[in-house]
Formats: sequence, structure tokens, C-alpha cells
Amino acid sequence: MPVIHCPEQGGGASARLAGRRIGYAHPTNQGLNVFCGQITTTDVGPKVIGTIPAGGIPAFLSWSGRADSNAGSTATISIGFFNGTGVELMGQTSVKAGSATQNFPAAGAVMHQALATDTPITVSYAETGAPATAGGPWTVAVGFFMPG
Repeated sequence: MPVIHCPEQGGGASARLAGRRIGYAHPTNQGLNVFCGQITTTDVGPKVIGTIPAGGIPAFLSWSGRADSNAGSTATISIGFFNGTGVELMGQTSVKAGSATQNFPAAGAVMHQALATDTPITVSYAETGAPATAGGPWTVAVGFFMPG
């Protein structure tokens, strides 16, 4: 797997994103496009990290975090479509210490399928119990192909 460097917000440095991923592919004669974004424990609601243009084919997603959340009961991130459920690519995956859970409930349905319209991609953080005082940020990379 190639290493993807995502500019970090605020610092301009690069973060090595070699964490978790799904759906990597190389269709013939199509250039891979990647956009990245970050989410923290203080981000409220879905955060748009980029847009896949109409006709774009979602190919992979990858996420990695610097530190686990210390929220009281649960802490999750989700990746999806702005005008959808918000979990089309990855749903409510735990980012708490010791978690090995990753939920890709609908990824198979949308990965490697051309999107009919411009589709903003969001990442969301949610927690229950005592609010987190540490954890993150989590960097998310989304890759897509544009038929050419």
C-alpha cells in the first residue's frame, strides 16, 4: 500500500496515514484522486472534508488517529455522504482505547460505483458518557477515480 501524506490543519506539516483502509483498487487508465480531512473531539456535527465529483468512483478510505478518545462510554467516527445518512462509507467505528471494532456497513454498496452527482463527504465524531478531554485528531483520506 502506498503511503498517503495528508496536510494537517493549522500546521502545514504532513501526517503519515498508514492506518485502517477499505476498498483499494486500480482501474485501468484512471487517475487516483485523494482528499483528506481531520476531525477532533470538539467538532460538532458532520464536517465536510471534500467532494467526489459526479461520475467519480469511490475507491478507498483510510483513517488514523494520534490518540484514542477518553470519552466516558462510547466514542465513534463515521464517514458518509452529506446529503445521506452520514455512514455510507464507514459507520460508527469506535475510537476508544483498546477498540478493534470497525464498521463498514454499506461500503460495499457504494465503493467502486460511479456517483450520479457531486457528493460531499463528511466525517462525524460522536460520544456518550463523560465528555472526552483527550483523543484525536483523526485524519481521514478518501480516494476516488475519475473515468477518463
